[in-house]
Amino acid sequence: MLEYGWVNTKIVGCPVCNNFGSLSSLSYEIKDYLNRDPKQYFRYISCHCGVFFLRNQPINEDIHLIYSNKYEAYSISKSLVSFLKQKRMSSLVKPLLSKKRDTRILDYGCGSGEFLHAISLLVDTTLIGYDINTPSGKSDEHLSFTSNESIVESLAPFDLIFSFQVIEHLPDPFRFLKFLHSLLNDDGTVILETPSSSGLLFLKSLRMRWGGWHAPRHFVIFEESSLSELCIRAGFEVISIQYIPSPFQWIETIRTFLPSNSIIQKSLSLDNFFLVSITYLVDVLAASTGFKTSNMKFVLKKINSRSKEVSNRNPREF
Repeated sequence: MLEYGWVNTKIVGCPVCNNFGSLSSLSYEIKDYLNRDPKQYFRYISCHCGVFFLRNQPINEDIHLIYSNKYEAYSISKSLVSFLKQKRMSSLVKPLLSKKRDTRILDYGCGSGEFLHAISLLVDTTLIGYDINTPSGKSDEHLSFTSNESIVESLAPFDLIFSFQVIEHLPDPFRFLKFLHSLLNDDGTVILETPSSSGLLFLKSLRMRWGGWHAPRHFVIFEESSLSELCIRAGFEVISIQYIPSPFQWIETIRTFLPSNSIIQKSLSLDNFFLVSITYLVDVLAASTGFKTSNMKFVLKKINSRSKEVSNRNPREF
């Protein structure tokens, strides 16, 4: 849990279509359940472009409050989720390495940097991690971390960019996608994950306490079509879309039903092997039976001036 009290905010329009007025009446007032001060609410509004966005965003000067060094993403975890994610990332990296040895990989929003460290033990290639708080993990000749976007640009181009649970935190998702596009080689790939409002957990009965809001850190919540359209606008081909397990969102949803000083709260984390296993299996079962989870994975390919045509493949077929 964090403890920083009130956050100063500003009123904004939709970060995807820039709509400021004529907004839907469908909205949700959500608390920051990670903050011990429960008095402030954050308003998420449904926009006609297909997203929910945070109307009262924290001002830039207060961003450091909601992303303090106690924020979970910056702590190294030995949880089952970390293990599974490391395995998944390494399996995605190895096919690229078989094609060319000088593959360059960027993890944009690397958090603690633990996943890049895990990959560095498996492969011999250039790995760069970026986050607003530079990870304290050890660097070497193949692995380095930075909190400076200009340095990231100077290290481009990259063959592969990971961006897990990042785009929803940003005030301008389109600019972010264009930035990733500019960092890629001509045949580069982006693998992006983000919460989805189409998932099983986004039920009306649970919506006010849905962990995917993660207020006030998530500025925009996509569903499949809205994110697909934005990626295409930014110059990408959507190669595949997959709904994947999200124990974190299950755990965050459960947390919202408990007082911040509850003893049970302390056991609700990604280090809880039993809870993670159960929620992971629930999502796997849901996805295998045609339901959507609250977590989407997009695989994107850069489209550039030398591309002759955009593929007509249905991304749902992959």
